[in-house]
Amino acid sequence: MPLDYSKWDNLELSDDSDVEPHPNIEKGTFIRLRQRKIREDRENRRIRRERIEATLAMNQGLIARLSA
Repeated sequence: MPLDYSKWDNLELSDDSDVEPHPNIEKGTFIRLRQRKIREDRENRRIRRERIEATLAMNQGLIARLSA
């Protein structure tokens, strides 16, 4: 019987143990803010990559038309 490891595909690891937040910020709040920033950065990189890929495909089509 094969094992299903799909539940581990989207596991987020954190190295928050070595980070000390500002004394006026609760540690839990600081960790949630940091995780949210990491997720937003990943989403922005994904969107940027998709735009670059779309532009590249469009430019390759234009180059083919111009060279013909």
